Amino acid sequence: MPLFIIHVKCDQCSSTHPTGIVLKLDDGPIAEQSVAAFCGDKPVPKELSLRKETFRCPVTGDEFMAKNDDQLLIVPQRHRF
Repeated sequence: MPLFIIHVKCDQCSSTHPTGIVLKLDDGPIAEQSVAAFCGDKPVPKELSLRKETFRCPVTGDEFMAKNDDQLLIVPQRHRF
C-alpha cells in the first residue's frame, strides 16, 4: 500500500514543513499534490481534513493553522507496504 506524508505550507516563513502525519492511501497521487487538487470536487476524507489544525514552524517557533486545503500537501514516499 502506498505511503504518504502530509506537509504544510507555512505562512510564518513561507516554506513547506512535514507534519509528521503518515497515511496509507490506495489511490493517492503519484507526485506531490495539494489536498484541494487531490480531492477536486469530492468531499475531503476525514484523514486529510487537517484545516484548523495547529502546526509549529521550525524556523520561527510560532504556531499557525492551515487555513485551506491548498496549504496541505500529500507527498508520496518511496517506501510502500
